[in-house]
Amino acid sequence: MTIRVHLPQTTEGKAELAKATAAVHAGIIINKINELEITKEKKQALLDAVSDRIAKRKG
Repeated sequence: MTIRVHLPQTTEGKAELAKATAAVHAGIIINKINELEITKEKKQALLDAVSDRIAKRKG
């Protein structure tokens, strides 16, 4: 089986791909947190912690 990936060549295309990838990753994180058997408050605290960590990495 051969898989070919055609990545965007333009700056605009690369930015669009980055946004789409980020949205997918965010959705996965949110779904995983929602699957946890913890209170809504703990879920929110965990989501806030993840968000803070991402913000720190961005600078």
